[in-house]
Parts: sequence; structure tokens; C-alpha cells
Amino acid sequence: MRRSASHWDALRNRAVLDLVATQTGRPPFNPRDAVRKFAGILKEYRISAVTGDRYAGETFVQDFQAHAVSYRLSVLTKSQIYEAIEPRINAGEIELLDVSRLTEQLLGLVARGTKIDHLPGDHDDLANAAAGVLSLCVSVIPLTPDCFAQGVISFGRPGEEHRTLWGQLQ
Repeated sequence: MRRSASHWDALRNRAVLDLVATQTGRPPFNPRDAVRKFAGILKEYRISAVTGDRYAGETFVQDFQAHAVSYRLSVLTKSQIYEAIEPRINAGEIELLDVSRLTEQLLGLVARGTKIDHLPGDHDDLANAAAGVLSLCVSVIPLTPDCFAQGVISFGRPGEEHRTLWGQLQ
């Protein structure tokens, strides 16, 4: 399980990746322990809602709700998210953390048929978490009015820094 947090820097007009967090220990992982850990991180960032993928169906929706965190399912696939942020990274509109595993995973993404993914045997867990949160931060994911109004993907008032969260559960 991976979590990321980012914010929009209005002065520099760019999304900034603030955090990439991973579960601790070695496999096999207990995903519910990871949810507990990430719920604590969310509280530190004053985030009460996350957007994530459909890993294990909707199992983690209830797990996060048990920690008072709303879990919304992403409307985009990871391939669509990668496609949306790549030009923004190249244009300097996104500031990444200097995390070698993240850089390696982003550079290792390839077109596989009609999708962007990692090669067999490689991983993209950090890349997926970072790309997801950054795509939310730069608003490439279409939002419904209630998402923003409820603070589902961000907190803060208009004009202030907004923080968003995305994660891949695995």
C-alpha cells in the first residue's frame, strides 16, 4: 500500500509532491495495518478523504471509514492518469520529490498496447500513488461540484494551498 500527498503552489503555478509513504515491513503485508498507518498520516495533513483505485473491490472503503476517512473511487485508470501527467511533468508544471525509486518507476513506464504500464517484473506502486495525487492536484480529473464542496479531494479555501491524497493499495 502506498500513499502520496501534494499541494498546488499558486505562486509558482505548479503541483508539488509533498509525500510518498509506504507500508512498513516486509511481505506479506497486513493491509488493515497499512490503512491504520495511513489514517494517522492523513490526520497529520488534515485530510479527511482519499481517492483511490478499486483494489480488492471496495474492501478499503469501509476500512478507511472506520478511521473517519472517506474513500472515493477514481474515475480514471492508472494508464489515463499517467497519460495526463506526463506532459505536465515535461513542462515543469509538477515538482517531484527526489526519491530514486519513484524516479526509476516513472522512467520505467512504457506503452503496452493501448495502456501505459510497467514492464513485467517491474513495479509502479510509487509512480501510481504520486501520479494519482498529482493528477488530482492539477485538476485533470473531472470533478463533480459535490466533490470539491465536501472537501473530498482537497482542503483549504480558494486561493490557499490545497492538499490532495491518492493511493494504490497492493
